[in-house]
Amino acid sequence: MKLLEAKSITLKHYLSLSNGTLCIPYSQRPYEWKKDQATRLFNDLYSVHTNPNNKHVLNFITVFEEDNNKYIYDGQQRSVSVILIICTLIKKLRDIGADSTANSITSEFIYTEDWSNDTVNFKIVFEKESANNIFREYISKGLKIPNDIALTDYEKSMKENYELFESLLEEKLSVTSTFEKLRTIVKNIVDNVMLILLETSSEEIAIKMFDTLNSTGLQLADFYVLKNSLVRVLGEDRVKSTWETIESNTDGLNKNKFLSTYVNAFNGKTPEKNIYNKISNKDLENPNNAQTVLSELEVASKSFLSMDSPRQRTDGSDLEQINFINHINSLKITKAVQFKPVIVAMDIRNYSIQEINQVLNAITKLQYRNIFIGQEPSNTLEKFYPDLAKSIYEQTVKTIDQIIQKIHSVMISDNLLLERFKTKLINTRNDEVILRHILREIYNSENIELKINPDTMQITLEHILPKNPKLNSQWLTVFSDDIREKYTYSIGNITVLLGTLNSSAKNKDFIDKVADYEKSEIPQNKKIADNHMWTSHEIDKRTLELYQVFNSIFNKN
Repeated sequence: MKLLEAKSITLKHYLSLSNGTLCIPYSQRPYEWKKDQATRLFNDLYSVHTNPNNKHVLNFITVFEEDNNKYIYDGQQRSVSVILIICTLIKKLRDIGADSTANSITSEFIYTEDWSNDTVNFKIVFEKESANNIFREYISKGLKIPNDIALTDYEKSMKENYELFESLLEEKLSVTSTFEKLRTIVKNIVDNVMLILLETSSEEIAIKMFDTLNSTGLQLADFYVLKNSLVRVLGEDRVKSTWETIESNTDGLNKNKFLSTYVNAFNGKTPEKNIYNKISNKDLENPNNAQTVLSELEVASKSFLSMDSPRQRTDGSDLEQINFINHINSLKITKAVQFKPVIVAMDIRNYSIQEINQVLNAITKLQYRNIFIGQEPSNTLEKFYPDLAKSIYEQTVKTIDQIIQKIHSVMISDNLLLERFKTKLINTRNDEVILRHILREIYNSENIELKINPDTMQITLEHILPKNPKLNSQWLTVFSDDIREKYTYSIGNITVLLGTLNSSAKNKDFIDKVADYEKSEIPQNKKIADNHMWTSHEIDKRTLELYQVFNSIFNKN
């Protein structure tokens, strides 16, 4: 595949299971379409049935492809809605007894079953396991979702629109719905609905394409209005070279987010709609103030760039640069962005990279303790970071010890951390990515002889109690259904394996997995193999052991 490829395809091609699985990345907003949006899409799709000579274009959909999985970075709402509509049509076919056609459409667009290894492959995979359960257990099978089942807002939108599409279809079909009419509706929709697929093998490009396609002229207006204001006050000759540097540093990045980060660095938490006003409040009509803002923007743009591409940071020693890269990459794993004004403020006030690394280390601990393990909403820090940045910018907080103390002061206690560590479930793809990093840190800290390469693609997570134990497995005897899910996704039940060992261990009983763990190069896996059995007792014990090492690495001191 090319690094970026655009092509016009039919809905049939896009939805075909043979063309890969559609996945919803953690970074994307949940499915949230309301009735008006869903109804409009249904009417658009149904119109190609009533007038099959017309084509309907579903617009751009941006995906990042990896291992035959297509992660949707723009077009999730449309993609999910279309699949819900197809499921509604399949349900209607089953209602009139056309099971053979319903099965064919299901296996082409919704899911396939592999009898040889007892697996089911679904066309769409949601980040939230609860959403997957609703889709797989009810919608994909054409079953009614019970009203008394507990649903998040994510699943509520799926349920409401699934039922809405069923109601709209009933209205279109009136009383009579024949097999031939339903089959023709599906055929016309998948053959005559087109879309423009932007496909890339780079997740970074997918994210940037999303930002580009969703950036409006208003988002860029502040950036260029500010430029014109500075040129008017300082003159083109004084602004041009510096502004070219600012533009170069923010090229390909969201300029609105850059300006927002800068404003949050000196003003504290600021709504995006007030960005330009807050900068202009610095009295830009005064040439000295305008020059100060221009100089600060140049520094801020370099700082902002380094937090997107940490290898662009060139100050300090080689070791300090490596530490900076590692800290930023660790924060990227957690999807943390709210801390950026703190680093921008530090750069504006000329702190060294060594001092910045100390603060980044404290921020990393805060993110892992409070947000990942502590399970606190990320917005609990959305005011703290800008306020800290403002105090650094205004120099009311000056020393590194003072800055770090501020960060430590909002960390959750060790007792609460332990409680949350024991109850944390690793049940999303993003959680697995973060836990892989944490386990690597824990294993490396305990075994200086072995350093697990952070860049290798051969590192995989292994669930000792497997996610999908076989029907005749001992696991089903050891763990009852009501507690198996809890312990399956417990931190203490998960380890890291290198190479092909994970695929070898897979869904085996524990007694058969021991041989694979004994072969592992990682001492902690050999320790797991020393157990004679693997029950909730062993998992709880290992969870506590991992917590103790975690707390020593990501400590509050």
